[in-house]
Amino acid sequence: VAAVQLPSLAAAPVASVLAEMFDEATRQDRDVEPENNNGPVSSLHMPTHPAPLPLTGEGSSTSPHAADAFQQSSETASFVATELEAKRPAWQPMLQVDRVTWPNIHSRLQNTAAAAVDVMIDALAGMQAAGCKRLGMASCDEGEGVTTLLLAAARKLVGKGLRVAVVDANWTNPQIAGSLGLLPQIGWEETLGGGLPLEEVVIESLADGLAVLPVREPSAGAISHPQIAASLDILGENFDLVLVDLGTLSAGGDEDDAANVAEHVDAIVLVQNVRITTPNRLTEVRRKMAASNLPFAGILQNFVAG
Repeated sequence: VAAVQLPSLAAAPVASVLAEMFDEATRQDRDVEPENNNGPVSSLHMPTHPAPLPLTGEGSSTSPHAADAFQQSSETASFVATELEAKRPAWQPMLQVDRVTWPNIHSRLQNTAAAAVDVMIDALAGMQAAGCKRLGMASCDEGEGVTTLLLAAARKLVGKGLRVAVVDANWTNPQIAGSLGLLPQIGWEETLGGGLPLEEVVIESLADGLAVLPVREPSAGAISHPQIAASLDILGENFDLVLVDLGTLSAGGDEDDAANVAEHVDAIVLVQNVRITTPNRLTEVRRKMAASNLPFAGILQNFVAG
C-alpha cells in the first residue's frame, strides 16, 4: 500500500491508496455488454423544452372582458415563462443518451479490490470537497490503467450522487467514449478548433448523471490555452467534479496537447503500474511536472500484489 501525499491541499492528511488489479485491468473491453437488462445504449437525441404559450397579438378585436382576460393570461404566461427559465439549466449538453454501458472490468474490480476502490473514491471525494473540481489523471507510460481507474471512479462517484463529467484528453489513444459504448461523430477537437460550441459536443447520460466530452483525433488547427480553459471552466461550473484522462505525461512540451490540457486542471493524480514503472521513472516524471508547474496531487499504485 502506497502512502499518497496531497501537497496541493495543505490541510489534507496523508491518504493510503491501493488500486489492486489483475492483468486484464488495463485492457479496455471493446465489446462490452450492458450489465443490466435495460437494453443497449439509445441513439443520441436532442433535449426538448416546453413550447411557449400562444398569446394574442396587438390589434386584435376584443371585448373589455376579453381584454382583461388577455391581460391576466399574459401576466400568467409571463410568470410561467419566468419560472421555466429559472428552472432551466444555464448550460446543457445538446446530445443525450438514455445510459452508458460501463466496462465489465468494473464489476471484477469491485469483486476483487472493493476496499482499495473505496479508499481511492474517498481520496478523490475529499479532494473535490476541498475545491479540486477539475481533477486530471495521468501516467508515466501507456498501459498503466488510467482510463480504467478514471471510469471506475466516475461510476462510484455518480452513485454517491455527484454530477460528474469525464473528459478525454488522451489524444494519441482516446478510449473513454468507446469504453462506455458511445460512438461519437464529433469530439472536443471541434470545440478547441473553434468549430462548435461545447454544448454540441458533450454527451449527457440521463440515467447515470454523467457527461462525456469525447475526443476523436488531435485538432487539425492550433489549440490555444484560453480555449482549453474555457471548456474546463464551463464543465467545472455545471458539474460537481470533472475527471480528465490526460494519458501519458512523458512527452510534454508545447506540441503536446495533453500536456497543455494538464496546465488547466486543479490537481493531477499519477497512476503507476508498479510492474512497469520504476521508482526512478516516477521520480523523473514528477520532476518534469514540477518544472512545468503542473499541480501534482498524489499517486495511485496499480497492479500491487495483495
